[in-house]
Amino acid sequence: MAVVTTGLRILALVAAVSVAGCSTLTGGDSDNEPAGSKAQFWRNTFVFGASEPPPIVKPDEESRRMSCPAISILDGTAAYRVGGNDGSNQSVSYQASVVQYARECRVEGNTLYMRVGVEGRLLLGPQGKPGTFSIPVRIAVKDGDHAAYSTATRVSVTVPAGEDQASFSHVQDGIALPIDARDPGDRYQVLVGFDPSAGAPAHRAKRSRHRR
Repeated sequence: MAVVTTGLRILALVAAVSVAGCSTLTGGDSDNEPAGSKAQFWRNTFVFGASEPPPIVKPDEESRRMSCPAISILDGTAAYRVGGNDGSNQSVSYQASVVQYARECRVEGNTLYMRVGVEGRLLLGPQGKPGTFSIPVRIAVKDGDHAAYSTATRVSVTVPAGEDQASFSHVQDGIALPIDARDPGDRYQVLVGFDPSAGAPAHRAKRSRHRR
């Protein structure tokens, strides 16, 4: 068994979503984070389950080259907004945004196994109220122009009473892909984001307690 782990590309949001404007946020590449940095600690803990990544088992000289596929956000899916259909920001209920994402790979025989993690943040809009929300997170793997793997998961996130935002995370394990003589890092591409088509949005508002 050969374990293949490459540097993780993390999208770090550098601006907060405006509750009034719910503006689109942008991020940058953090492949060059220094050892021991906060971002590196998050990557290791979130994906590997420990503060240090697992050791890399290097293939022998006769083994074919294998690397972990690149990961990115599918264009137009970095944010998920509910409300505001009339074009007014004042009618927005909430908006969720992708904050960070990562993946881990290992090879067993002729199969590439991947673990993909997505972390995000939900912010209430002018019409939003604290409660529990269901956010549609899509994780997909492309093989050229074809979809080799795709799954949408409703991730639950709770905004506590008195707060206007909350973080959430989702890790998809057990993604299995066939490999051949080609480097899987060249063959496959991992995509993450929000998919509004994955069922209707759900929201359960917290009930206030009244003393009798």
